[in-house]
Amino acid sequence: MVSGSTQVVAVIGHPIAQVKSPDNFNRYFAERQIDSVMIPVDIAPEAVAGYLQALRGMHNMSGVLVTVPHKQRAAGLVDSLTPRAQHLGAVNVIRRLPDGHTLRSEERFSRNAETDL
Repeated sequence: MVSGSTQVVAVIGHPIAQVKSPDNFNRYFAERQIDSVMIPVDIAPEAVAGYLQALRGMHNMSGVLVTVPHKQRAAGLVDSLTPRAQHLGAVNVIRRLPDGHTLRSEERFSRNAETDL
């Protein structure tokens, strides 16, 4: 059940119909009774910057998984990169930190999904 306290994680790409992550993660959340949901978001490349800026103010959205074609563009829009993301010039996961002002790249979706992205 989705409520006002549900943490939302998006997977962003363009197109997005082919992604399997929401099914897998939503099953994981449900099996562990974690109040989180993953949604696919089909976002045009020119809208990624605005979307990530808006993410800073979304208190119930903890982050995004990034897929093609946004990986490189998103790398230039976060506040900090992991060494690997910096080397590759691309990101897979972006976490919105509790301060709401910091977007940070991550190597992967954490196993502790209840407290991490």
